[in-house]
Amino acid sequence: MKTTFIVALSLLILQVNAQKNHFNDAEVAFNNEHYYSALEGYKKAESISKKGSEKGLLNYKIGQCYAYLLDYAQAEVYLKRADKLKYDDTHPELHKEIGLNYLKQGAYKDAKASFEIYLKHFPTDQKIKQSLQSCETALSYIATPTRHEIYATLQLNTNSYEFSPHFADKKSNTLLFSSNRPGSYGDGIDLRTGENFSDIWYATIDNKGKWGEPQTLPTTINTAHNEATPCLNAKKDALYFTRCNVEKKKNIGCDIYYAKKQGTNWKQAEKITLKPEGADSVSVGHPAVSKLEKFMIFAGDLPNGFGGKDLWITYFNKKEKTWGTPINLGNGINTAGDEVFPYLKNDTTLYFSSNGRVGLGGLDLYSSHLSRDKKCSKIENLRFPINSAQDDFGIVYETQTSGYLSSNRNSNKKLDNLYQFKLPEIKVELIVMVFDKKTNQPIKDALLTITNSDNDILERRTDIDGKIHFKSKEDKMQFFTTEKNYQMKIQADSYFEAKGALSTIDVGRSKKYIEEFYLYQPIAYDLPEVRYDYADSALQIIAGEVNSKDSLNNLYDLLIANPSWIVELQAHTDCRGSETYNKILSQGRANKCVEHLISKGISIDRLVPVGYGETAPRKGLECETIEKMNTEAEREAAHQRNRRTQFRLLSSDYKSK
Repeated sequence: MKTTFIVALSLLILQVNAQKNHFNDAEVAFNNEHYYSALEGYKKAESISKKGSEKGLLNYKIGQCYAYLLDYAQAEVYLKRADKLKYDDTHPELHKEIGLNYLKQGAYKDAKASFEIYLKHFPTDQKIKQSLQSCETALSYIATPTRHEIYATLQLNTNSYEFSPHFADKKSNTLLFSSNRPGSYGDGIDLRTGENFSDIWYATIDNKGKWGEPQTLPTTINTAHNEATPCLNAKKDALYFTRCNVEKKKNIGCDIYYAKKQGTNWKQAEKITLKPEGADSVSVGHPAVSKLEKFMIFAGDLPNGFGGKDLWITYFNKKEKTWGTPINLGNGINTAGDEVFPYLKNDTTLYFSSNGRVGLGGLDLYSSHLSRDKKCSKIENLRFPINSAQDDFGIVYETQTSGYLSSNRNSNKKLDNLYQFKLPEIKVELIVMVFDKKTNQPIKDALLTITNSDNDILERRTDIDGKIHFKSKEDKMQFFTTEKNYQMKIQADSYFEAKGALSTIDVGRSKKYIEEFYLYQPIAYDLPEVRYDYADSALQIIAGEVNSKDSLNNLYDLLIANPSWIVELQAHTDCRGSETYNKILSQGRANKCVEHLISKGISIDRLVPVGYGETAPRKGLECETIEKMNTEAEREAAHQRNRRTQFRLLSSDYKSK
């Protein structure tokens, strides 16, 4: 029995020691960013762990590894296990990790809830306060997306990593990019990712827009280690890139290398010394070189930075043919997080990715204006859909509004892939339709004179349907376009002209404008809701039934829209009373209409009041006809219809004094 106890005790000691060894090895790997290796160690330790507190810690660490490996679904599983094991009782920072994992999955409401729990314990954590703000900002960005279209570059993407594109020729027909796909020289396992090492590849597009089979750059560039993030000068004869050499049990970081083109091949790449002496474990990479190679911006965790990886600048000394001591770009652009993957557009706009700013989650792409003295300003998030909840980085422009970028969105394994983006052209169309106001029938051959803000004038006539159609693509003159103001005038035989205006300035999306014009002939038009009580000249107002002043506002709107009109206000009475009395009464009614329009700002010179008395009853409502109606109510309703106001256009050549 004693022997059995000793054996059991020995096995327990061995198990505890094995667990400690697995955990310790995993911790070393984790601290060296070998997350794939660390994951295996933590899992082995967790499989033989018996204590709930230990299991909580190990599930937490496993969840962290999966998060760093961009497998957010698996990270969520293990972080939630740690929560069930009550790891947060002693380590409330668990809720921060859960929140960050939700954030990177675009589950902004869940992320917000987790951050709020965490901040109850750590209310001064500014980074998580910023992440909480990102949840609100992301929802706002998604609700108001930019016009960009973005889609995966399927011909170049595989089930491996593809990232950091850069054009290798001036015509943008050959694309360099980083990938660890099969066929790479680095076929070993990168302990950081658990994937093969990456190489720099290239592919060429044909005239039909089809990409050829990607090829690796030669061994003067690619090695058995990681090569990535290519960048070329304006002449496309100097290649800069990142190489991360690997040595067993050493963390020697990454460096920037340079190679010159010789014919169609590349010379042996040489390391550019940017690290201070003795800082072997520091990493520098992601070069962005100016067109004439006068300066280079890169990412690195050099000493005296602002935290994480910062953006730095170095200037080339032509005399000594060396790159100068790196200078930090400052806290205007660098944060406590990571600023990485810089890209220079025309040497004046700097694009980069950061996880240290308010954004949509993970790495977001930003732009910044670069001044002559290389100061960064006007930093702007590129918003959704260029940015997503995951990592978005490594952008390159093909034209001013289109290009490629890297992202791990829409991938089950969260692998980095290449995406194309473009800002679609805004198309505007104009349809002008012209109708007769009284009959609503289209008017053929009406003349449209349209003038734009550049004082260009174009004349078009309506077709049989009373229509004129401007399409920006089909119109060879390209007359109706964006960013212009337009004045329109419509003329037709036996009609008064009409005018209108519209603007396409700051139109955000493709849009079809439809402008309808209703032309008046010089005849009388009814204002049927302008009424009067019997033997009264006041404008009739009956609550819930009629408001004659509001009805006159329709004429007011027409006069405002047509400032050259002069109109006659015609007022009528019914046939009761003497002819003389009715003439005076109707003139009073016409005067009341004019008074109202003058009170609203219409010039008296444009208004001619005329009382017609009882001389012009409506057709079919003459006195003889009304007298034959059966009931008093019918007769009164008929008299009410005759107590009316009309207007008639006298001319359309009024000019304000």
